[in-house]
Formats: sequence, C-alpha cells, structure tokens
Amino acid sequence: MKRSLLVLAVTLPAACSPPRSAEDDRFALSAQLDSIEALFAPGEAIDDVFARYVSFFAEDAVLLPPEADPVVGRERILAFYVAAFEGLEPISLEYGSPQVIVDGDLAVRRYQGAAVAIIGPDTLNFATRYVDALQRSPEGWRILWHTWSSIN
Repeated sequence: MKRSLLVLAVTLPAACSPPRSAEDDRFALSAQLDSIEALFAPGEAIDDVFARYVSFFAEDAVLLPPEADPVVGRERILAFYVAAFEGLEPISLEYGSPQVIVDGDLAVRRYQGAAVAIIGPDTLNFATRYVDALQRSPEGWRILWHTWSSIN
C-alpha cells in the first residue's frame, strides 16, 4: 500500500501537468531568436554581447564555422566569437521567421539574418543563413550545433 501511494505521489504531478505542444515549442524557439537579436544593440561591447549569446548554447555545444574546424564547448565558442569579431561594433541584427521542426526534446531551427556592423572606418552588411540543432534542458532550449553560410 505504501509503495502504491509513493508511485501515485511521484507520477500524479506529471500526469496532471498540461502536455507541451509542438506549437508552444516553436513559439519558444522563435522567442529565443528574438532574445538573441536584442543582444546585438548599438553601443554594446561585443565581448559582453557574445558572453550573453553563448549562454544559449549547451556546455558541450559544437560550432561549425564555414571552412573551419569545429569549435567544441561553450568557453571555446566564446573565445572563437570574441577573436573573430574583435573591433566590431554592432549596429543592428534582424532575423527572419525561423522554420522549426520539433521532435520531443530535440529541434532543428533554420533561419536567415541580416546584420550591420562597424569595424574601424567600414560599415559592413552581412546576410546569412543559419541552422541550429537544439535540445530541451531544465533551463530551456539550448543550442547543440550551430552553423551558417553567407548569402551572396
């Protein structure tokens, strides 16, 4: 009898919580992109921007830069971004609506972005395609793999 009550006490809360829908997950993954987009505001120190950005990555995430070796782990990903964008001053970043596929605790997100930044005397415009593989964690969705390519 005690065992039955223990099993009921453990399983009842999970059974009573509303199930997550794929639509809820797609909304959460789109909202995450909005949060990332907001990081790249004018006047922000780029090192601080990337430190906040990599918080969306899993600890053991893999960054797959075009024509470069994979970068593994959140700390190495941060170091990669800080070195690659040294001297960059973000002006704007805008992502298009993502295409999202969710399967349980895994998701794939494909989207495009346009950015404007200043490096020294030059203003640069970037147009990029991105693909993320993500996993749900207790802290929310985390990027497992991230890759991109330029749109030319």
